[in-house]
Amino acid sequence: MSRTIDPEKIASGDLSEDERRYLQDRGKLPKGVDGVEDNLDQPATVAEMAHTGTANTAGLTIEELEELLEKMKSEQQELPRIEDDGGIEELEDDEEEDLTYEEMNNDMRRAELSNRGLSVTGNKEELIARLRRSDADQLIEGDVG
Repeated sequence: MSRTIDPEKIASGDLSEDERRYLQDRGKLPKGVDGVEDNLDQPATVAEMAHTGTANTAGLTIEELEELLEKMKSEQQELPRIEDDGGIEELEDDEEEDLTYEEMNNDMRRAELSNRGLSVTGNKEELIARLRRSDADQLIEGDVG
């Protein structure tokens, strides 16, 4: 669904919050016009949550909800963040996960055969057999690509 906003309003910057959010979400907010901040980190007040049923709180009193929120906060673990590498580990080329030939798919098997200068033709069983012969230095005629 498309929405039209009067170009004169856009040029003048006289936009409602909803219009600013619409343009901001599409990367079309003009320079000099303040964007709309999402307050995702700012939870609603306990009273608002209790009265609206937010976060599956229907039927809870404010006191019960406050107790539940405190319990959740104490049990919450901090999630990793990209800016502090958040526990994200990059594998070095030589640290790639070792897969057995059976766990690989045929594209992976063929890539490995190609890296070894071997023929990449055949079905799964033939590719695996060729890789195993290569590991054992027992290549046969037709293995070399």
